[in-house]
Amino acid sequence: MNDIEAAKDRLEKAIARLDKAAEARQRGNGKGAKDLEKALAKAEAECGEWKKRAATVSTRLDAAIGRLKGVLEG
Repeated sequence: MNDIEAAKDRLEKAIARLDKAAEARQRGNGKGAKDLEKALAKAEAECGEWKKRAATVSTRLDAAIGRLKGVLEG
């Protein structure tokens, strides 16, 4: 095997390794993307729950403030 053939062989092997690595990374990213989508959905659900709680607390605080004003204005 001459130098050109040896270099060509090494290049082809390197390209094959890069292809394998790219495929593995792409498969891994697909799984990671699914995990991120699940985490995002969970976070959005929790955010909605916290918004409901905040609205309830706000309503209760407004009512308490109204009662206090009524007591102070007597």
